[in-house]
Amino acid sequence: MAYYTKPKRKFFSEIIFIPEVDNDLYKSLVHKCFRYALISVAFTYNRMSKTDIKTRVQNIFKGKLAENIFLDWTNKKGLHLDFNACATPFWEPDLRDFVFLGGEWDIKNNYITCSLENFRQLQAKNLSALIPDKGDYDQWAKRNLLLLPFTRFSAYVFSFMRIEPGQRNFSNILLSDEQWKWIESMAEKYQNTAVSQMPFFEQHFFNQLLGENTPLSIKIDYQPQMIITGCANPKYWSLFTPLPPNTVIGKGLIKTIIPNQGCSIDRLPSFESVLSKIKS
Repeated sequence: MAYYTKPKRKFFSEIIFIPEVDNDLYKSLVHKCFRYALISVAFTYNRMSKTDIKTRVQNIFKGKLAENIFLDWTNKKGLHLDFNACATPFWEPDLRDFVFLGGEWDIKNNYITCSLENFRQLQAKNLSALIPDKGDYDQWAKRNLLLLPFTRFSAYVFSFMRIEPGQRNFSNILLSDEQWKWIESMAEKYQNTAVSQMPFFEQHFFNQLLGENTPLSIKIDYQPQMIITGCANPKYWSLFTPLPPNTVIGKGLIKTIIPNQGCSIDRLPSFESVLSKIKS
């Protein structure tokens, strides 16, 4: 069951608060997403220009976890969002995240640092929809590019996840310095660039990293809460304006790192309003 709060702006109807997933399922998702982050980091565009391999793996993990929690929620709600149509292997560039209503949708998730009490009282006007805009090759420049032959439009859905003040990394991989150096050497070998053919088998990669049949050791501190807010398609692109790096949003809830195109969430339709049309 989802829980809703209604902001004052009448054209933004609901924020969807996603209930925490079962502990066993959450543990499984964390392991799945960390494994993906480790094996894919060598082939992933370093958008944030991070030099620390641990930070890069964390960022990929956080993005993949948001997608999986979103997917789990849609499955439980019985929504027909086609994630399989957009699935790619670890060595290829990501497509968008799912197909819905004939369009290609991408989940744009940001992590915000605040207390649980403040999180429950969030207002849409204090949140911003962000689309990366580092140049001609980035997501804003490609916002109208369709990546699948059977879709009619592109769209974004904007979510946010709460992390505890002073504890941004809510889960950590327990690897030795030598193992991290090996991951870094793989990233240097493949130059953080996607390739057209499978470079190695997944099992071989993890045997090399961990040793044969050795499980990945992960420390889980807590589960971040997630909300789903607004969405946008080409009808709303004109509402977005450039935001330079280090822009502070929502009284410090978000501080941008790279250039983005941004729009206050309360200027966009809610994702719930889109879902309500197919329910009625």
